[in-house]
Amino acid sequence: MKKILIFLLLCWGLYAQDRQISNFADFFGSQKPKVQWIQGALKIIAHFDEVHYREGFGLLIDEGLAITSSEIVYEHKRAIDIVLYNNEVLGTPAACLSHAKILALDDDLGIALLQLESFTDIFCNILPKPNFREKQYMEFSYSILKKPISLIPVLEDEITYFRETDWLNFGRIRSPLRQLYKSQLWGMPLFVRDALGQEEFIGILTQKLMVKSKNNSLDFQKSQKSQQDLEILSHQEILDFLCYLQSHTSILKNYKKIDEFCRVR
Repeated sequence: MKKILIFLLLCWGLYAQDRQISNFADFFGSQKPKVQWIQGALKIIAHFDEVHYREGFGLLIDEGLAITSSEIVYEHKRAIDIVLYNNEVLGTPAACLSHAKILALDDDLGIALLQLESFTDIFCNILPKPNFREKQYMEFSYSILKKPISLIPVLEDEITYFRETDWLNFGRIRSPLRQLYKSQLWGMPLFVRDALGQEEFIGILTQKLMVKSKNNSLDFQKSQKSQQDLEILSHQEILDFLCYLQSHTSILKNYKKIDEFCRVR
């Protein structure tokens, strides 16, 4: 009787162990946590000479490209060095990701398209090729190749964006659009929550921020730093910019996803 009991307990132990292994496999496999847009958020520092630089923000998008405000990387001339920082592991300090070069720029629209190159370790030392960061960074990109939501934001709308916290990691912030007047947030990606609670991309901040309030009056405030206003460059305008490049230049000829999207939209 004792032998039978021991045998049954052993079988049960093996079964439980097998279930535990299966659960771990599910957790790390089919139930892998979804990548969040904030993991594609970027802090950008553009150097124009040894002492002069500008800081701003951006977003890692399809095909491993990045978008930001032209105000950050262009000031009468292009920046000589552009360094990108990200927070791919949430809850940890933001760290160096790579250097970048300007692939295309429209100073009237206020947008710059960046191509990542010379990937670094977290301390900004350039890594030899090939390297793990170059192979993995596109996993954290946010896809903008989709139909934009039909929304014209007003000053009272709740907008989601990000800021560096006291611990130097990126944290989500939700506030009325009006409050964005208080900071210089060039290139900041902006999101709103849809009816299902999902955060949808609406654009980035460029030189001006001029939107209609509930009473349909225009409300804007001058930037104290550059005497230029900020505005939202919409998701639709960004797509139009990409598709113009695709159809009128050869800049994006090797980017198949953008090519396919622009041909059928």
